[in-house]
Amino acid sequence: MIVDLSNPVEYKAEEKRQRDAVLKIENWWIRRRNKKIFLLLKEGICAAERTLSYQVLRKISPTEADLLNDPALATRVRFRFGGDDYPPRILFKIFTNIKSCGNSIHYLSGKKYIKPGSQAAIDAGKQMGNRRLMEQLIVDTCQQQGGRVTNDSDVTNLKELVQYRACLDETPAYLGGKDNTWRELDLKILPRHHVMHDVSLYVTRGVVTANLKYSFPKYWPHSPCQKVKQIRSLMNIRYKEQIISTEKSRARSSRRSAVQRAKMMRELYLDGERKQITTPEEGYSERNQLTTSPDSEIDIMQDPEGWNDDDDDDDDDDEALSLYEWTQTLPVDVADL
Repeated sequence: MIVDLSNPVEYKAEEKRQRDAVLKIENWWIRRRNKKIFLLLKEGICAAERTLSYQVLRKISPTEADLLNDPALATRVRFRFGGDDYPPRILFKIFTNIKSCGNSIHYLSGKKYIKPGSQAAIDAGKQMGNRRLMEQLIVDTCQQQGGRVTNDSDVTNLKELVQYRACLDETPAYLGGKDNTWRELDLKILPRHHVMHDVSLYVTRGVVTANLKYSFPKYWPHSPCQKVKQIRSLMNIRYKEQIISTEKSRARSSRRSAVQRAKMMRELYLDGERKQITTPEEGYSERNQLTTSPDSEIDIMQDPEGWNDDDDDDDDDDEALSLYEWTQTLPVDVADL
């Protein structure tokens, strides 16, 4: 589609279309990044629940960490996500398995065991004072009017039982609750050798460590740029191997030709020394033998310079002799002229 940029209406429409396309690509990339971060956090949390419970509690609360070492309590740490923004914050909470423990765990709470109107309530009111007692009564009234299940006598089904346990966990200990809420997991608490530390570092600061890539390789696929770099590196390696092989073949051929050249020059040098050592008679007889031998042409071609000088001298002598004989045949008067 060809757009006339000189037309302001078409120019604005094209600009709006390009802006919308950029926003779509940006939103798609952000969703993909958030999904990858969420999957990383999910797998990191699952790994931390199996191996990181005692180390986290030992740094936060040593007394709570001792509970995990007791096999009779069957406690464990659960991690969850929390927060209003993305990436989410990591929260943790201590849980106990009531089925495996049976009736061995009992939470002592004055609100549960001290009934109103009893002598224990009167003695507790004297020790607390009127001000603290009135605050306690106001909090209980607010919880009951808020529609929450605050007493075990109000539990009638499974849903209300879950609400009652959640209320006990969120209520502070001085108000009769367990004070076992979801607490935020700090990066300083995590040990550096554990993968959860690398996951938190990536979520908070965007730093990708080597341990994170090794632990979760499927979340780090090779991008097209990396694939192109790998292909180019392989091509360079193959091209270098071809260059090395051609250089080796050239070196071998040049070495072979150099050996042959040196051998031929050595033979020519030895032939020249033999000719210099021989006497003229021997050289004349040798020439006669060479001219009469069937291989004389080959010997002449091997040493052409040595034979050219002798041939020129013989030709000059023959010409001088023929000129002398011709002058003898001339008449005297012609000779005087």
